[in-house]
Formats: sequence, structure tokens, C-alpha cells
Amino acid sequence: YIFYGIHIIFGPIMIITACLHTSSIWYYSMPGAFLLLTDWIIRIYNYTIGIKGLATREACGYIRIDILDRMKINIGGFVMVRIKELGYQISHPFTVASDPSVNSIVLLVKPSIKPTEWTYKLASLVPFGCSPQELTVRLDGPFGCLKFNVLRMNVVACFVGGVGVAGALSIASHILKCDVGPCLVFIFWAAREVTAGNLSVL
Repeated sequence: YIFYGIHIIFGPIMIITACLHTSSIWYYSMPGAFLLLTDWIIRIYNYTIGIKGLATREACGYIRIDILDRMKINIGGFVMVRIKELGYQISHPFTVASDPSVNSIVLLVKPSIKPTEWTYKLASLVPFGCSPQELTVRLDGPFGCLKFNVLRMNVVACFVGGVGVAGALSIASHILKCDVGPCLVFIFWAAREVTAGNLSVL
């Protein structure tokens, strides 16, 4: 919170103090200040819209969040997430684990073992053995994309670790749904959890 808050507070302060030093700084800083203000307005607007999501605790400990919201996302893209039930929190980035062309978004979250961490608090809302929990999710994005077209490749191999499998699953599911392009898709996944291979999204 301190790191995030300092940047929000000191950004405008730096512009104001620079203008006091020399008035011409104001003109040079106007384009950047305009972009910063626009970015803040867009993010604030996005975070005011609450979307219902269903959170499920997987046997391996991961949390799967299904968000029934149509959003244009690039393959390998990610979204910034806030959850109302956890109070006012700094948003967290999560790679989308589902095919970007479908009408829902699937996120995978690996809870931390530290009680002070955001993902640990999220896990407390979705304990083992409970029915899917409805959460109010606020999204900002999407962001990011692959720099190449996977459908033009002959073979696709993804090497991932832990919850990083989300991006690989997005790529694989998109290729399988399109039914064109690579004839072989490999996912080489290293995970600490013995039951990780039982993830429902697989």
C-alpha cells in the first residue's frame, strides 16, 4: 500500500513543485499529466463495475474463479482483479486461463502460505470442500498479448511452472477450439502439488 500510495500522491506533487521551479515545466508535463489522468479515470470507472464470479477450491489447493462476463482478451492476456469481499485492496494481475473467444473468463489463483497476503485471504473465503462461492469481482483490462500468431505454428510447446500454467491453457484451448493451425500442442508443467494434474480447467 505504501509503495502504491506514494506513486499516486507524489506524481501530482512533483508536477506542481516542478512548475514552481520554472513555469515552462507545466507545458512540457501537460501531455503526460493528461495521459495519467485519463488512465486514472478509466481504471476508476472499471473498478466501479461489479461482476459476479464463482470461486471454487480445487483439490490441489488452487482457486478457480469463473467470471461470466464477455470481454475481448488476447491470447496470453491478463486482467487486474479486485474482490469486494476482501475490502479495498490493491488490484492483482492474473493471466486468463481460458480461451479468450468464449463468453466467460477463467482465472487460476495459487494461495500464499503467508496470512498477510491477498491470495491467502482469498483462500479463506473458499475453504476446501465448500460449494462454489459467489464473489463480486472488479476487473481492469485486459492487458498484454502474444507477439506471434500461434495458429501459424506447426508445433507449439509451452514450458511453465506453478500457476503459470494459466497462459499455456489459454493458448492450448484456443488452438483446440479453432481446430486449425498446429497439429501438436505440448504443455510441460512443473508443479509442487502432487494433485495439480487434477485441475478442472485441464
